[in-house]
Amino acid sequence: MKKTLAAAALFAMATTPAWCGDGESALSAKLYGSLKTDFLYVDGNSTNNEYAIFSAPGAPNSTFRASVRGSRLGVNLAEKDLGLTGKVETDFLGVTDGGTLTDLRLRHAYVEKSFGDLSVLVGQTWSLTPAELPDTVNDYFLGYSGALWNRSAQLRGTYKLNDMFTFAAAVARPTKTLTDNNGTTAAMPGAQARATAKVGSLQMSVSGIWERQKQSAMAAGTTSSKADTNLVALGLTYNLGQFTLSGQAWMGRNVDDFNAGAANSSVANIYNNGGIRAKGGYAALKYKPMDQFYANFMCGIDKPYDSDVKATASATSTSNKLQNGTCLANLNYVYSKVITTLEFAHNETEYYDTSIANSYTSKSNRMQMTMKYLF
Repeated sequence: MKKTLAAAALFAMATTPAWCGDGESALSAKLYGSLKTDFLYVDGNSTNNEYAIFSAPGAPNSTFRASVRGSRLGVNLAEKDLGLTGKVETDFLGVTDGGTLTDLRLRHAYVEKSFGDLSVLVGQTWSLTPAELPDTVNDYFLGYSGALWNRSAQLRGTYKLNDMFTFAAAVARPTKTLTDNNGTTAAMPGAQARATAKVGSLQMSVSGIWERQKQSAMAAGTTSSKADTNLVALGLTYNLGQFTLSGQAWMGRNVDDFNAGAANSSVANIYNNGGIRAKGGYAALKYKPMDQFYANFMCGIDKPYDSDVKATASATSTSNKLQNGTCLANLNYVYSKVITTLEFAHNETEYYDTSIANSYTSKSNRMQMTMKYLF
């Protein structure tokens, strides 16, 4: 009930103007969003419901799902007296109380102020990983399959040197977990930075991120009280008319906060032997011959270092992922404000089993049809 009231309040805020004392509107609010319906068939075992992030071991267990949880509701704000812009955006993919699968989830909530070539943002939005994200109807965007991303509460400054070069830096919440954990216990903000260059149809960026986690009390079997996240990433987008190439490449240590490192993020993983190193990336090709039709093809991989995973391996083999990769293709048809998408994805996850001191691979295929109405 509370979540329904929150959504109703957001809608009311977007459709009711705010007024200054002189009778002129100071705040403008524009409602936007999408109604998204997903139909998914998975051949083989997959994890995380609609996200289908990993292929789980065991005998194949095919599933069919239908969901509208990926629908979004947002408001773009502009306050002319103070020169502020802002955004509030939600979807229904949160699961916070264990009682429902349609919890309201906050995606973005920020205000931004420009001072000439410098802008300052306060609130929650995308972290300063590469801006490129895969064009897929899976709302996990190849997370743990080579694509870095996260949204975090932050204080960010962005400086536009000229039409070619932009630099951004932020201090941010040092964990993607919304409750207190070893990230908040470190009592230090995370540091993020990204430099972007645009030359004609080519855009390139380099990102650097640092965070610290700290155990308030040493867990049994761990050798260090601190664990640092270090991450360097490159992003690229190249527009060739009907074709667009894009992708990321990265390497780092203890990078689970940015949906990387194949989810090897247990206390034993990161507080022993320097943590889990990983590298990965993805490459994508978009073909758009007309406004009404486009197609995407992409592959990505998330590859922790074998030696790091094996050195901290759990007796539960599903916790020891040596790599995870996904290849997918989709076809999209646009009719007015409705986008219909057919997508096929193949995922493979490699695990390390300590009982046999060897690895094995699980595979799954996801077939998805999505219809999305934009407003």
